[in-house]
Amino acid sequence: MGFGLISSFVTVYGNGSHMSLIDLVMISLVKAAFIIVGIVILILAMWLSYDGNVWHAIISDFGVFLLIMGFVMLFTPGSSYVTPAGPIVGSGGTLMAIGLQEYFRAVSTSPDLRIEIVQDKPILNTFPDLCGTNRPAQQNAVGYLRLRVRNIGRGAAKNCVAQVRASLSGSAGCSLSPDYNDWVDLVWAGNRDRVDINPNDVRIFNLIVMPLDNGSKPFYANNLNMATVCGGSPPYAWFARPDVFLLGCLNRVQDCLTKCTYEVEVQVTCENARAEPVRLRLTIGDDWKSTSIQEVK
Repeated sequence: MGFGLISSFVTVYGNGSHMSLIDLVMISLVKAAFIIVGIVILILAMWLSYDGNVWHAIISDFGVFLLIMGFVMLFTPGSSYVTPAGPIVGSGGTLMAIGLQEYFRAVSTSPDLRIEIVQDKPILNTFPDLCGTNRPAQQNAVGYLRLRVRNIGRGAAKNCVAQVRASLSGSAGCSLSPDYNDWVDLVWAGNRDRVDINPNDVRIFNLIVMPLDNGSKPFYANNLNMATVCGGSPPYAWFARPDVFLLGCLNRVQDCLTKCTYEVEVQVTCENARAEPVRLRLTIGDDWKSTSIQEVK
């Protein structure tokens, strides 16, 4: 309300009855200039990052001051004495201008997330033995299908969780756990459950993991003894849930995937942001080369 007190002095800018037409026009232009310049400075402040820089804050506050003074001068009639109108209009203008300032602050510091397909499909020698293949680390090949999240906004997204839900795409002989009718958490690269995503930064999360033999084929594809663990077909891959990384693939049969096509949705939710869900077609093929994800428009 301090700006409202300042506004009282503008009520003493002269008695309008003694002003010429030119003077009145000039004063009206000055009033309008205060408002226009204040708005322009506030818009300029919107494009500046609120990153603790004191000059950014000063520019924004100066815009608020000019905007308030313009409204006070516009609505307070000229007189030879101080009227209550100055503080009243100034206080109301203060609230409105500060509201605009906070709106611009929110816009300029909000994260804006986009989910993108990662074309690279890395095969990593994984230790510890994630999927129970009983091979040494240098031979324990696991393929990873991944997606990335890009923050094109001006603020950091905090405590972000990647999630998936899925359904079968009319494939005969396939099965899928009812867990995936709802959103299920996935693991970020680096085996993390949650991450922060800074402005102009990218984070990657895992969608599936597939243990591979020396020919880049699913390690368990020909193991008919394991067919019962994945709906009657051998398990080819697993959704990359935290429990899979914690307990191992073979202890999470409800997360297994076989040679099928799945309709998948992924989303990323954060404390202060959310990436819109992206629909994908996940194909689990006979080998790693034919295993892929494609965006469904």
